[in-house]
Amino acid sequence: MAEKPLTTYKLIILQLLESSTVPLTNTQFTSFFMDTNYGGYFVMQEAISDLSDDGLINPESQSNDTRYTITPSGKAVLLNLAELLNSGIKSDIENYLNQNNIEIIHKAERTADYRPADGGGFTVDMRVYDGLKSKLEIKLSVASEAIAKVLCENWERQSENVYDSIIEILS
Repeated sequence: MAEKPLTTYKLIILQLLESSTVPLTNTQFTSFFMDTNYGGYFVMQEAISDLSDDGLINPESQSNDTRYTITPSGKAVLLNLAELLNSGIKSDIENYLNQNNIEIIHKAERTADYRPADGGGFTVDMRVYDGLKSKLEIKLSVASEAIAKVLCENWERQSENVYDSIIEILS
């Protein structure tokens, strides 16, 4: 498919965010643009940057990625300009979100990241989300990067068990 103008990229990103039930990541935007052959990774990045700078999307850095949500101003712009997106693009957005819904939601529900701590060691931040709301946040100090990596890797599989155990223990 031919390259789309920057305005179209911006509207596609706004429509993706408006149609999704959870925040989307840069990786998910890239996946959509590549899977649908809209291409233009660098134009997509420029569109994301412009939308963020203009206050139409809200970036929130978490883990090794950034999660984006549409702002009220972004919703208003999309409402006023939605007719510029043809039905084929809207259908591609709907199909992408439907086909990838479980993966998108799963990725959005759990995050884990680590960083060097002041005074040595590492700080590991782990979160479980319920939609846009944080359900559980755990911050641990660990002695080594190896331990921090293992915790982040295991969080993906064990976060719900950890949440359930904490609720059970404290109830």
